[in-house]
Amino acid sequence: MTDILCGLKSGVDTAAVFTGETNKEEIKASKYKPTHIFNSVKDIYKLIKV
Repeated sequence: MTDILCGLKSGVDTAAVFTGETNKEEIKASKYKPTHIFNSVKDIYKLIKV
């Protein structure tokens, strides 16, 4: 979650993608919340394509 904290401190949007290291329970338990949460990398493409 240190990358999320770094992004938040820098004032940029952050994202968590559930492809390995992080799971939904860890996101819920963390005091640092990402701007966006994705189940897959494909979901990111859908957001930026719009």
